[in-house]
Amino acid sequence: MAQTQKLSDLLTSLDDEHEGSDVSINDILETFHSRSFGPLLVMPPLIALVLPVFGLPSVCGVITALVAIQLVMGRNNPWLPKRIRHLSIDGQRYHRVVEKAQPWVKRLERLFKPRLSFMNNAAAHRITALLIVLISLCIPFVEPLPLAPALPCSMLLLIALGMMARDGLVMLIGLTVALAGMISLFLML
Repeated sequence: MAQTQKLSDLLTSLDDEHEGSDVSINDILETFHSRSFGPLLVMPPLIALVLPVFGLPSVCGVITALVAIQLVMGRNNPWLPKRIRHLSIDGQRYHRVVEKAQPWVKRLERLFKPRLSFMNNAAAHRITALLIVLISLCIPFVEPLPLAPALPCSMLLLIALGMMARDGLVMLIGLTVALAGMISLFLML
């Protein structure tokens, strides 16, 4: 069911299921089921882009790599420590977040569509995850350069959004730009 639902529908159904009660990370992962790696791959690069504090992009890159390694190993759902899985947000706060995010999510859904289905199978996701690991682990090496982590973080965000939306074209674009950017950056060093 989660494979064919739109992201906006998943957010709304989670909001409806937990009306008034806390929403935990575990609840989010269960709702996203087969796409549960998506939110975990989206959040670290998004945080690194929004809060460009020295050292934070490196930490976010390592976290992204740790999540992606699980996908490379063939896990269907991510493993997280019990303490993290049970972290929660107040139901009313989650409802406000969903209300504010829905217009943006619907805009993204118009851009991100299921395309290039060959990129949406287990083998392609494992290869993509391996490349995510490599890109993520390059972030600490480029962080000393001003604004340099922005390229890999924005491409990681694009790739993760493409994975969540099952958009193989967006995934390929993100991978191509990230790899070309990282290769050119390392050749300049």
